[in-house]
Amino acid sequence: MDIFKLAPSRQDYFELTEVSYFTRTQRRPPYSAKTKSGKPLFLAVCPECNNPIEIRNLGPIDGENKNYPLRPFGKHYIFDVPGLALSNPISYSTCSLRGKISIGTREHRGNDEFNKEILRLLVEQAAVVRDLIATCIGVTVGQTLFERIIEEFISREAYKSKGVQPANLPYAVIYWSENQNLWGQIVNDNKLIEAINNDKFGWFKINADCKIQSTQLAPFKSGIRFYFPQHRKGNDLSGEPNTITLCIARYHKEPLGEVIYRKTISYYNNDFFNTIRREKNYQSESALAKNKRWSEIAMKIVMKYRPDSLVDYNKSESKLSL
Repeated sequence: MDIFKLAPSRQDYFELTEVSYFTRTQRRPPYSAKTKSGKPLFLAVCPECNNPIEIRNLGPIDGENKNYPLRPFGKHYIFDVPGLALSNPISYSTCSLRGKISIGTREHRGNDEFNKEILRLLVEQAAVVRDLIATCIGVTVGQTLFERIIEEFISREAYKSKGVQPANLPYAVIYWSENQNLWGQIVNDNKLIEAINNDKFGWFKINADCKIQSTQLAPFKSGIRFYFPQHRKGNDLSGEPNTITLCIARYHKEPLGEVIYRKTISYYNNDFFNTIRREKNYQSESALAKNKRWSEIAMKIVMKYRPDSLVDYNKSESKLSL
């Protein structure tokens, strides 16, 4: 897992990095311990199920991390840790942060408070989520498209999926966006511009404003749409990134279209958190206004389906601390 917290009684949780972990635990017991054989053992608490977790891949301290400088990660620790947390097999068995769970799994998380946290994080960081979605697709995601994507994600209850976690939220949102219309969007990916302009049917072109427009050759009810058919989880130990595949297809009459553009997007689990951190470091008035605008759009949709998740939102913001 990519996040941790300091005690079962606490609601706030943190991105798991070497600096964050050692700064917040101060390298003191019960977080810093030793195994029976005398090797260093670093511990914390799972933000979802409140079980102890072992932090692995920390810095090359006493040689415990042979894979350094790969990212640290948390793994559930099946023993009680006096002064920290008790091991609970029942809550562990249903925890969505255990093991490698596909981003597209339809198995729902049992912890509804964590489901609410996903929605709170989505609202709070809506502008960052939108920007990362736009980067993946290669278009400037307008308000209408953003609303359709978010509504699809929430109305299908995808936020409850065990594979949807704070670190992968933007990529989970687009994976679950199903099949969305791209007509009228501003394209900023040169390869996508080339693919649309050179399509053999010539139904769509990029106009002078870089928007996708229909040509006179386009038949009635033709369309150009995107979807994400595949996601592959990377390997924390080897440093292999996660990947997600984008397809853009031309449609007419038949429910299945012809793919005219395909690309594989690589990302790491800390990309979302790093982007949030950068945005916080460079907050201008225009950036604050942008954040407010997209958060209000996302909040409106969340309130439509899960008003209980944002009760008194100003006092119940996301518990993520970077």
